[in-house]
Amino acid sequence: MSEIKVPQLEWEYRYRRMVDIAYTALSAGMLFVKEKYGTDVAVELYRKIQPAMSSRTAAKLVRDFELEPTVEGALKLALLYSCEVWGYGAYEYVDARLESPQKGIYVNKVCRFWEKREDFGCADMDCSKSCAEEYGGLVGRLSPKLKVSMSKAMPWGDSVCEYIIEEK
Repeated sequence: MSEIKVPQLEWEYRYRRMVDIAYTALSAGMLFVKEKYGTDVAVELYRKIQPAMSSRTAAKLVRDFELEPTVEGALKLALLYSCEVWGYGAYEYVDARLESPQKGIYVNKVCRFWEKREDFGCADMDCSKSCAEEYGGLVGRLSPKLKVSMSKAMPWGDSVCEYIIEEK
């Protein structure tokens, strides 16, 4: 039997392909549900999936980086999740500021899903509710005393998605 030579991929290349596969899988599932059951059912399903996905990731990040159950810890968690997990370590696409020990603002300046929504067949979907659920699940894993709400969203015509993280 002859030896088949396979190119060896760099770690970052593998990581970028896996993130792309994750986005594609989520979007393909959403498109299927949307086509079969309608937009409302697709949005509701996504609202259920997102917090489960983010809270599982959050548990590992909280443990591995010993994040404190505070607003500041939640901002760090959101940055880690968005940049290091989904965003290839590109911190220029996010922002966070601690306004007080009880309130912080987290901003996504770029969203790959929003940018490619037409490619995914989801141009008419308002993803803001599911994204609020996603970050709510993320932060909720850090502390049930913290809540997340959106104050700006790209689907609402804003240039960014802005999340307010506060103590309940």
